[in-house]
Amino acid sequence: MNEQIAIIYWKDACKNGPDSVHLSDVKDLGLMDLISVGLVLYEDDNCITLGTDMSEQYKNVRDVNVYPKSGISKIIKRSITELTATNPVKKEMNP
Repeated sequence: MNEQIAIIYWKDACKNGPDSVHLSDVKDLGLMDLISVGLVLYEDDNCITLGTDMSEQYKNVRDVNVYPKSGISKIIKRSITELTATNPVKKEMNP
């Protein structure tokens, strides 16, 4: 499996609460700029699917989110192999 990590920059809807808004202020409301990071689980022309935690042994993943590419402004991807080759991960957490 060619495992990759992705950082995506995207826009999401913004709920402005239950309070009333004057019509002249509506133009100032907007989308939220967000950044998400995760393991790339799936990608096609329309979306990218990221997960947070993955068990290779059990072939399952947690915290899976699907992002429409129509709201994504930038995707940065790196292979896990590339990242660990240049910055080796310590085997022991408490040497």
